[in-house]
Amino acid sequence: MKLIKKPTIKKVNTTKCDLSNCKNYKNCFNWQILSSCVALPKSLLGKAIKYALGQKETIDKLLEYGPIYISNNTCEQAVKSLVIDRKNFLFSTSVAGADASASWLTLIESVKANGLDPQKYLTKILTLVPQLGPFPTESELETYLPWN
Repeated sequence: MKLIKKPTIKKVNTTKCDLSNCKNYKNCFNWQILSSCVALPKSLLGKAIKYALGQKETIDKLLEYGPIYISNNTCEQAVKSLVIDRKNFLFSTSVAGADASASWLTLIESVKANGLDPQKYLTKILTLVPQLGPFPTESELETYLPWN
């Protein structure tokens, strides 16, 4: 087993850094501290450090553009209702039925994400879209998307 050399401990500025106000993003995340951590390479901590260091370029890009919301809680909350109902999807008798369910659920979650009432939205589009004719164009349908 090979241990990473133990670093000399220096006092580090531990003040929080608000990325939206951070003029020099590289001061917000100190890669040297992470790379000098002592951990066995095959331990969970060692694997986590190795993974984080492998993501350095991506994380630097994320930190460079401060307004990005890092958390994925919004996405997880949107998917939660689908996960809870996953047993209902076992009754899809065909791939086409599963695709149709996925399309409708995606539309409903998009409607919710845009702050609209799903029932009112679906009532409106199911009333108006059939009036467009048998083969509406993409531009005609675009006006009925939840974000428009």
